[in-house]
Amino acid sequence: MNQRADKASEVERIRRSIQPSNASTDDRDRVVDVYIKHPDGVEMLFGITTVKPSKKEFDVLRLKMLRWNALRFSVEPNSLVKTYIGIPFNPYHPAPYARWTGGQLDPSEVCVQNDLWAKFAGYDVFPELVDVFGEAGRLMRDKVSAHLNKL
Repeated sequence: MNQRADKASEVERIRRSIQPSNASTDDRDRVVDVYIKHPDGVEMLFGITTVKPSKKEFDVLRLKMLRWNALRFSVEPNSLVKTYIGIPFNPYHPAPYARWTGGQLDPSEVCVQNDLWAKFAGYDVFPELVDVFGEAGRLMRDKVSAHLNKL
């Protein structure tokens, strides 16, 4: 954990060393935020985090992603697993997302804004999401203002 990630080799070391088991239902790390299984068998597991996680949070998420691999391999050793940290939007937009705290991660593990939503939808859906939220805001503005005025 103290060195730069080499995800491919780490995952293969886990795959080779893991022993078969029935995943324990009391293991908190067995739960992912988003799970997507593609028709080709690739399983994508996402942990969603805040837009500005601390170094400790990145470390915890990195370890959790490696555990997801181990837990999945303990049930199905040949499964095709890809794990990601998802950050729903980029607070630095239009500049690229760049947090010094995530430096120990493989950049392919972090999906920010458009990349995250594209992984979920299969295409760049983020501009549509912005439009939908904008429209919802316009439609609800009067109701929200009226409610706030009552407070």
